[in-house]
Amino acid sequence: MNRGIFDAFDHGIVTSASLMVRGEAAAGAVAGAAPRTGLALGLHLDLGEWRYGDTGWELAYEIVNAEDVGAVEAEIAHQPALSPAQDAPAGSFEVFVVDDQVAGATRRSAGAL
Repeated sequence: MNRGIFDAFDHGIVTSASLMVRGEAAAGAVAGAAPRTGLALGLHLDLGEWRYGDTGWELAYEIVNAEDVGAVEAEIAHQPALSPAQDAPAGSFEVFVVDDQVAGATRRSAGAL
């Protein structure tokens, strides 16, 4: 996946990509993006994953209970620190949460890492 994104960026097809900081390919994504200064990386908040199976929707994993506002807010603050990009120069990455519905509360915020 990473190689395909880098090839697409190198050929002018894409200018941005998403990064799941808990993903196993995150370190490789950050390393490959580092020399590509024009490639914007968005960090995805990962609270869990649902999959459709034989009996309908099934929880594959859950990081925190999405109904627990305090736990969600703590995880929002924690996940950027998990990113392999944490050692990047200040201001290199921005985190945006715009009109995102979290446990019934609308949050609007932006900040730089």
